[in-house]
Amino acid sequence: MNASSATGRGAARTPRRPAKVVRIPAPRRTQRRRAVHIGAIVVALGLVSAIAASTNRVHRTVSSNADNGTAPSARELRILKLMNDMRARTGLAPLRFSPGLMKACRTHSLDMAARGYLGHDSPNGDTPADRVIAAGVNYLELGENLYTQTLLEPDSLPERTVAQWLDGPRPRANLLSPAFRGSAVAVAQAANGDFYVTANFIR
Repeated sequence: MNASSATGRGAARTPRRPAKVVRIPAPRRTQRRRAVHIGAIVVALGLVSAIAASTNRVHRTVSSNADNGTAPSARELRILKLMNDMRARTGLAPLRFSPGLMKACRTHSLDMAARGYLGHDSPNGDTPADRVIAAGVNYLELGENLYTQTLLEPDSLPERTVAQWLDGPRPRANLLSPAFRGSAVAVAQAANGDFYVTANFIR
């Protein structure tokens, strides 16, 4: 088993400008060659329309699946409940679920499961702040807890995850910080059976 945590403050990003497109006029053609090309263009436009329609259907399906990725599973909801139960025992306000944070958590848990590592920074160098900003979430302070373990009983994952976080000083500080008000948790399972859990906390 392994757990980890990180904290940091938000930083402003400068948006990139879109590339400039310069259109080049086509050379003039003779009438006869133009007529041949017009026929070819009509056929090509028909093919482009069919491809565009197909692409739009695929895009709608991908977008729908991406939206569904922000809905927490029963296991993830259980971890959130256990965290809030512990906060309630210490007199702290509950953490509110954040769909934006869920996107960031889901991205990281899936990446760790796919590539078999546990770390706040991905092998590509993406940080917790990078993922949260990419998900469109604004924050003043950010915390992240991680956990991984191969379990013979997957149903006990929520309890083991929260217990491990409470046992470590930094993960415990994130979970029980009075400053944090929003949170999300994502769980992903690797092909070898290992579970990877990411929790983000913000204010």
